[in-house]
Parts: sequence; C-alpha cells; structure tokens
Amino acid sequence: MDSNLWNLEKDKQHLFYFGAEHSRNPEDKQFTEIENYWNDFLKRTDGKNKIVFIESGVKEIYKDKAEAVKKQGEVGFTAFLA
Repeated sequence: MDSNLWNLEKDKQHLFYFGAEHSRNPEDKQFTEIENYWNDFLKRTDGKNKIVFIESGVKEIYKDKAEAVKKQGEVGFTAFLA
C-alpha cells in the first residue's frame, strides 16, 4: 500500500485518505491520482452519506480545475471535486 493512500472499510463504512504533496501545478500527475481516488470514493459510497475533510479549510470554491489548483493547490482541487 502506498503510504499516502489509505482506504479502510468496516461494516460497509469507508475511510479514504490521500496524503498529497503541496503543489499548485495543474499538470502535476497527483491531481489525476486525486481525481481517480475521488471517483473510487464516490463509487464505493454511492447512495450513502459522505463527509469530506480538507486540510486547512477552503477559502473559495472554484468552477475550473486549473484555477482551483493554481490558487489553492490540492486543497482547492479537492473542494472543486466535492
């Protein structure tokens, strides 16, 4: 298991963890990894209540992936997905 990715499941409950490197480069491959992990999270929790915790909080939600990454890095990108 990659030390930055955790997916724990018990009694049909899931905990997903992605430990990202700080980056504001929209071309950084980790943003594709985050998006793939996010899609897996949505698939496994379909129809269930979901809670997303983001490091440091979000100051603004952007409508564009590249802008979210450039302004707030992985924090903004995760908020964009959520």
